Amino acid sequence: MATNAFQPAAGGAARGEANLSGMSKQYAARDMPANKTLKYREKGQHTQEELRLKDRDGLRRELEERERNIRDKQQPQRSSSDTKRITSGGTTSSRSKPSITHTETNIDADDPLDESSSDEETTSSRHPSKFSKNTQQN
Repeated sequence: MATNAFQPAAGGAARGEANLSGMSKQYAARDMPANKTLKYREKGQHTQEELRLKDRDGLRRELEERERNIRDKQQPQRSSSDTKRITSGGTTSSRSKPSITHTETNIDADDPLDESSSDEETTSSRHPSKFSKNTQQN
């Protein structure tokens, strides 16, 4: 006969089977004590105190100073390239490619200009509306 399927599996009485957790000696690196503590920001790594001390004006001033330094570094390069263009006879405009002028063209150049008015006249003569009948009768 079949055995009862509702009985849970039980560990055998063989050597090492009494305590199933003792069989595995593996452990995860996340279980190590070094990974159980949080790392905090050091001084100079934008701690909350540092951010609290800096106001919006200080941040804006710092950003403007950085932008000014970069602009000052790039200006000598620009001026030397401009003088090269002038001496070589080139233009000093920022565009290197000549711009194409856009001219509007009439797509339907062969069509007459007053076509829309002639269409209205022909449709009204072909299909008289109720309004036109009423006006003709009066």
